[in-house]
Amino acid sequence: HFFYNKYSEKLVAVPTVATNYHWKVLVPAIEFGLMHSILFQLALIPVTVSRSLLGWVATKTSALPLEHIMTLHIHIGYAFCFVVIISTLLFFTFFGKLCHDHNNGTETVDMCSKFRTEIMATGLVIFGLANVILLTSYFRGRLKFEFFYYLHIIMVFAMYAGTLVHTLDDEFRKGSKVGKHRSQTFRWVIGSVAIYIADRSWRYLTQESEVPVLSSHCHADGGSVTLQILKPWWFSFLPGQYLHLQIPAINSMW
Repeated sequence: HFFYNKYSEKLVAVPTVATNYHWKVLVPAIEFGLMHSILFQLALIPVTVSRSLLGWVATKTSALPLEHIMTLHIHIGYAFCFVVIISTLLFFTFFGKLCHDHNNGTETVDMCSKFRTEIMATGLVIFGLANVILLTSYFRGRLKFEFFYYLHIIMVFAMYAGTLVHTLDDEFRKGSKVGKHRSQTFRWVIGSVAIYIADRSWRYLTQESEVPVLSSHCHADGGSVTLQILKPWWFSFLPGQYLHLQIPAINSMW
């Protein structure tokens, strides 16, 4: 949809005799489509880790395969990183070619200045963050879990902050035509991020409790341990649900 709209717009705006005609028509349309794909993925990711909400939904319907939600989260994350990387490389190729042609006197439009803009700088930060998230996620099995967990959270929050700042650049602050017509990240993600924050807060306030271990038993196979713990008064459960345990004597991980 977004690709086609931008493509139709460029067909009208770019003269057929223009230098680099196909580049100027196709690349902005592709970038516009990829950008909105990124925004859609950013909107989905917080919902896939809103565990309380998903647990509640799971008790109301069996139509959704919520037992695979973490697999969906991982796949969306990989897709997001790949789209960001492809979009950035295409962006540099496009503006690099037009800048090169301008310096050689074959292109009238000066695209070299684009490499010195604020949105270019924040785009490079997002590109770097996407590579870190992609590589650490792919090799998470070779990393210490605590290291991966905390690094992943920091990088993802930095990514969201970077994408918010990316479109709130100087063009937007000046109120230029370009800035006003940008698809602002916060309009896409504010709802899902609010759901995640509310879900996380609800879990922290109502679904975490310090309880004593009444007894423990290590089975003969050495592969499992049975813990008997005191059930909090407010806790109720349904078949298929599970708990996250934290044992401070071992570490602070759940």
